Amino acid sequence: MAREDVSAVEAAARGALTRFEKSIREFRKRAAVRDHKRVIRAKREAMRRAAVEYFTFVRRSLRLGSVRLDRPAEEMAEAAVDWAAVEGEGRRIFGRTVLETIQSAGLRLTPRQRATVLKARVDPIGDAAVKWAKKNTAKLVTEVTAKTKAGIAAVISDSIDSGRALDATRKMISGSVGLTSRQSSAALKVYEKAFADGLSHEEALAEMGDYSERALRYREELIAQTESAAAASAGLLAAFEENDIREVEWVADMGPGCCEVCQVRDGNVYTLEEAEGMLPAHPGCECAWVSVIGR
Repeated sequence: MAREDVSAVEAAARGALTRFEKSIREFRKRAAVRDHKRVIRAKREAMRRAAVEYFTFVRRSLRLGSVRLDRPAEEMAEAAVDWAAVEGEGRRIFGRTVLETIQSAGLRLTPRQRATVLKARVDPIGDAAVKWAKKNTAKLVTEVTAKTKAGIAAVISDSIDSGRALDATRKMISGSVGLTSRQSSAALKVYEKAFADGLSHEEALAEMGDYSERALRYREELIAQTESAAAASAGLLAAFEENDIREVEWVADMGPGCCEVCQVRDGNVYTLEEAEGMLPAHPGCECAWVSVIGR
């Protein structure tokens, strides 16, 4: 065979190998996004139920008798609920779902780790994931509680400014538990508009209640969507760390709904330390990590 022919064959072989390696990479990336979405969607409903349970507990914990409207709104909001008890229960409510989501993302255990966590009657997960779950569940509950408290304060503040009756204020607080301050302010505007349009106080309160219920469902869904994605991402990173993988590639679902930020980051490589907390990049983000091997 002539030298030129040998060179052509070698070039063709290199080209075929390059195309094969590229197809394997693309397959791994598609599989990573598919599996990540599967975990998020499987656990999203469980996370939503946890949010519903948490807000129900807050509502049951209301101490409306302590609301007198004779102090600053923030102090009244602080007194309206035993927030320490709420946060403790919130960590329990969200904690198991976070752990289960991490485990579903693919983490494997040693027998010692399995024996340790089986005492908690949850599926076994690794030490790194347990630490992440505790830290981020506490952070989640703190943030959700702070926004809920701010929502109650917004209702009290508006009542003080408007000279609203105490009984009406207590009903509004009860009906708006779980809303952020922004959502609570919007709910109050619904009440004010309805009342200004000639509805009675009770009818306007019902209008506000309908709006609050829709807003609360939206907030529950948003929490479920974001936190299931965050826990699934953490599970992947923990699994990679246990298998001595030190770098990961950002993989975006490049469909029509993919945002500009995720499109730009698609294909970027990060260390595990850099990747921690990056996903989800925004509510509704379903980008995933794929391991980088051989670099």
